[in-house]
Amino acid sequence: MDTIVKAAIRFLESRVVDDWRKGTPAEERYEEGKVYELEPRSADRWVKRGLAEFVDPASATIAQGASSNVGNQQLDRTKADQGSDTGQGDGEEIDLDKLKKDELEALAEERGVDISDAKTKADIIKALEAKR
Repeated sequence: MDTIVKAAIRFLESRVVDDWRKGTPAEERYEEGKVYELEPRSADRWVKRGLAEFVDPASATIAQGASSNVGNQQLDRTKADQGSDTGQGDGEEIDLDKLKKDELEALAEERGVDISDAKTKADIIKALEAKR
C-alpha cells in the first residue's frame, strides 16, 4: 500500500473551494487559523496565493514547487478537450472565466500577451480577449 505524503498548512483566512460543490453540503471549506493536511500540490497552491502558510519546514520542503506545472497541465487538458492546440481559430475557444489566475497567466505567456499591468483575474482575461 502506498503512503500518501501530506503537507501541513494553516489558512490565513477562511476559504471555500470554488468548484461544483460550492454552496452544497459537500462544499470544501477551510477555516482561518486551522491547520490542514493536504496533498503537496494543493498545499503549495494555497501558499502561493497568499491564503495559507506552511506550518513547519518539513511541510514546506515537501510541497514547495509541487504546483509549478499545474497551469500548463490544465491548459493542456482544456485544449485536448476542445480538440485544439491553441484554443483559437477553429471555432472552439477556451472559456477563460473557468480558468484559475495562474492558468490564465500561463495562457497569456503562451500567447505572448503582456499582462504586466494586470492585477486581477479580470484584468488578465481582458488582456487575453483584446489579443483575440
